[in-house]
Formats: sequence, C-alpha cells, structure tokens
Amino acid sequence: MEQDEMPTIVFIDDNQEELKPLAESVAKKGMQGCKVDSPEDVDLDLLHSADLVIVDYTLDRWIENIGVSNLSQIPPNGVALAAVLREHYRKPALKHSPPTGFALITGDPGNLCSTPGERRPHVVARLSNLEWYFEKHADHEQNVKRIVSLAVAIRKLPPILSAEMVGLNTLMELLEVPTSDVLFERYSDSVSRCRPPIHHLSKESGGMVLIRWLLHRILPHTCFLLDQYALASRLRVSPESLQSELKTNTSFSHLIEPYQYKGLLSDFDGPRWWRGGIEQVLWEITEGNSTNTASLRSCLQKLFPSSLNFVDLVRPVVTLNADFQPENNLSNLSDTIALHLDDWPSYAEPAYMRRDVLKENPDLEFCVAREAAWN
Repeated sequence: MEQDEMPTIVFIDDNQEELKPLAESVAKKGMQGCKVDSPEDVDLDLLHSADLVIVDYTLDRWIENIGVSNLSQIPPNGVALAAVLREHYRKPALKHSPPTGFALITGDPGNLCSTPGERRPHVVARLSNLEWYFEKHADHEQNVKRIVSLAVAIRKLPPILSAEMVGLNTLMELLEVPTSDVLFERYSDSVSRCRPPIHHLSKESGGMVLIRWLLHRILPHTCFLLDQYALASRLRVSPESLQSELKTNTSFSHLIEPYQYKGLLSDFDGPRWWRGGIEQVLWEITEGNSTNTASLRSCLQKLFPSSLNFVDLVRPVVTLNADFQPENNLSNLSDTIALHLDDWPSYAEPAYMRRDVLKENPDLEFCVAREAAWN
C-alpha cells in the first residue's frame, strides 16, 4: 500500500494517556490518524476520515462531566457510544463515506462478560454490533497486529461493494484466489457452503458484513480454512512439531506454501491454509491414498524424515480448554465430547472438549448436549 492509501485509525478514550502507547505502536506500522481523542472531540470530519474507530469501554470521567440528567442522553459505556457514532453514517453527511469499522477495547473484561464462552472476542463483537473486541492487557504486539490487519482489510474493500450487488467471484478476488487458479472451483464451492453474506447485505454495508463474516464466522472455526491446530490434526502430527517446521522454512513448509490463505485478514490471527489445497497436495503425494492413515504417515516420513512428530491416536482432534481456547496437544476423539455452543456455525467442524476437562469444570455442562453428557 502507498502511504496515502494507508488506513486511518481513530482511538476514543476519556483517559487519553492510557491508550497512547497502543496508538503510537500502531502509528509506527504506517497507520494514519493514530492519536487518542476524547469523546467530545469527535466530529464529522474525524468520522469521515476513519477506516477503523476503536472505543474504550469505560468512559466514566467523560460521562460524569456530560452535565445532563436525562437518562436517554447518557451513553453508559463505549458500546453505547460506538452504536451512536455508527448510526451517524446513515445520515446524509456521512452516508456516502467509505465503510468504517468499529471495535471495542477494555482493561476490565469482567465488566463486559462474565463467562469464558461469552468472552471470546468474536462473540463479544457479534453481540455488541462491533467488528472486534480487544483487551488492553492482552499481548501488546498481538493487539497492534490485529488492529493494523483489520484497518487494512477495511481499506481494501472495493467501492463496487457499495455501488451494486456482487457475486461469489468478487468475494473470491478479495480472498485473493484468481480465476486462473486450478483449484478455483474447489475453493469457490467450499466458500459458498459457508454462506457468505454477498448480494444485498454486502451492498448495504459497503462490504463490512464480509469483514464480520470472516472475523466472526470463519477465522475462529475450521471450515474452508485450516489453522495450525487443524492442519496438525489432518496430518496426524503434534502441533508443536508442525509449528517448528513452519518456522524453520523447511521443504515441508515450501510444499504447502502455495495453499496458504493470503486474502483479507490473512495476517489477523496466525496463518491459515486452504483446506481444499491441503487435501489436493496430500492426495498427490500419497498417489490417491490421502484418506489412509498408514499411507499418509509413511509418505510424510519418507519425504520429511525426523521433522514431524506423529501422534499415535486413532482419530486425533483439536480440543478446547476450559477457557474455550485450543489446547496445545491433540486428543483422541473417543476421549472427547462434542460441544453445542450457541454461536457455532453449522458448516464448521464441531468443537470438542476432553471429558476430564468437563468433569473438572461442571459449570461447562451447559454447552454439552444432554444425551452426550450422560454417556
């Protein structure tokens, strides 16, 4: 991206010093407009220039000084303020502005959500009508990386998405799959099965709904893209050895590099690979026996000796811990229970949790089907 095409990011907080280090780090990545504004400094010009607006959840100092007593005029927190600011984009002054994303940031997540299931960023964001949710005390560099990635993705949304209804091919362009790719049809079919909100919804939001679809419905799950854990499960190797292999730029990493996802938000949350591409290359190197565990293992050991550590599990699956985060080790399917989480898409691979984790955390029984819990 040229410098004049770099996104503008607006931070809003009544305690400006608190977000200043984050804003400065984001600015060093080439982003524009990275200073912390107080809520009373927000005007139409600021909103018009913004690609991404990040609002602090706690605005007590500002709210106390508003000087009004009418309850309907007092936004209780950053979620309410973000909703008000977003609605201004429906007014004539901003109606034809390029799409703008909104995110929330907080230093006290307990005020916003009480359980681990609710606290997952994509769930908080969906429930709050936001693109994403950040925690101030999370990894600083990770927050910077995600903020930049989100802003760049919004900036890349083409004007055609606001002007007319588009088809699947336009979405595939945003996912950076050219029609000349030999796997284009395979990738397109897998994307289509995940119900992308193209046509009417995309036009109404200027494409922002596609950003949300990727952030909330695709990247957190295993569907047409595989993260490192899902890829390790498919290869039947330990996630640790796979991560080591990818970091050292070995022949194996070169083998799967053509199938790495490079579209919108590809650098938001770790690498992803096209599932159809991985299946294709495994089919090729095993000469059509990629579904046979012994053949797959034998082939990978022959091609990449002593580099991948295979797991001795009948059917390895990725499992979630009590905080609904992926565990570092794979588990045998027979030792797990499939979870039934409210937000889990029907087209995604099921979420699994080890039975012993569920026994140690009886408060998590709500996310297990009754018939499964009794087995």
